[in-house]
Amino acid sequence: MAFIGLMFVFGVPAISAFLNFATGLSGKTPIVSEGLATRPSPPHLEAIPDYTNEKKIKISGSANSGSTVEINFNGSKKETLVSAQGTFTASYELKKGPNTIEAKTLGSGGTESVSTREHTIVFDDTAPELTIITPSDGDSFYGYTNEQIAIEGQTETEVSVSINGRYAIVDNSGKFNFRVSLGEGENNFSVVAKDKAGNETKTEFKITFSK
Repeated sequence: MAFIGLMFVFGVPAISAFLNFATGLSGKTPIVSEGLATRPSPPHLEAIPDYTNEKKIKISGSANSGSTVEINFNGSKKETLVSAQGTFTASYELKKGPNTIEAKTLGSGGTESVSTREHTIVFDDTAPELTIITPSDGDSFYGYTNEQIAIEGQTETEVSVSINGRYAIVDNSGKFNFRVSLGEGENNFSVVAKDKAGNETKTEFKITFSK
């Protein structure tokens, strides 16, 4: 009865603030939040890649069943209902370059959770450049001193290069130099440059060697 009397005298906001202050001193979670309504928990988003070469992406996650999740995609907000199983999915079309995604749960009485951290996904569907500087396709090498040669080339920065399945070191300017041993006769090489989004450029050449 005394608590109800205090509510009439001081009002709900004052009582709420007092209880939050008191429980804060005790180290416990406040039992009364703003407007006597509890903020919902933020949604959990499934893993989002940093880079992709696919134009469309599905954003999936989980939240309290029956609630609504608001997804902020590149500044545009869209509400998605959470299923009875506590899951949700929404599809979006990416623009070239970086795209931002974050989400929050909308609760009853106008409450909402804090937002998830902002995720950035880069859409890139352009294959990287790849040039073999030396040797040239069809070159011939003779003698023991040429049994090992260097394959030199140029690609883009932050691109991986593999030569017959073995990775070459690419420097900060996109250049690579990879030494290989030649076998007698015809030697075939396949060079693949792959960027972070999964785009690939492939070139093949063959050279001959005779002792």
